[in-house]
Order: sequence, then structure tokens, then C-alpha cells
Amino acid sequence: MGSMADPTPEQVERGTGALIPFVQAGGLQLNPEDLAEIAFAVLKHYDSTESWEAIHGAVKVQIAEHPQHAAELDAAYRARRAPES
Repeated sequence: MGSMADPTPEQVERGTGALIPFVQAGGLQLNPEDLAEIAFAVLKHYDSTESWEAIHGAVKVQIAEHPQHAAELDAAYRARRAPES
């Protein structure tokens, strides 16, 4: 079976929401984008038959790509919010 398909944005949003109480209770310093990345990884691999090594490798790639994805999302958000000329 391998890795699951990517979770939907709604699933990631709900997963992120479920993590917030843990972050608050533990006093962890994580921003919403980091929580969303963690939720994405958990949801993507929760039912995987991949080896631990394969999952770890995929998540390491995800972590490496996170800054670029976050910058792209931020730019898209700012473009949508920019006042029209």
C-alpha cells in the first residue's frame, strides 16, 4: 500500500487544531505553520505500510522543503490581501 495520499487542507486544519492544546499545555514554541507541517506528516503517514526508514526519509524531505513552501504560501496570501490598484 505505501504512503497514503496527501491529506486535504481541511484534514490538515483539523489536525492542526487538535495539536494546539498539546502545544499550549507543554509551552512549546511552535507557530501555526509548523503545526500544520506536523499535522500533514502525521495524517499522510498514519496508515502507511512503509518502513520506518522510508517514513523518516519522506518527513526529512518535507522538513527541508518547508521553508520554501511557507514562503510561497505567504507570498500568495499577501498577493490576495494586497489592495487593488
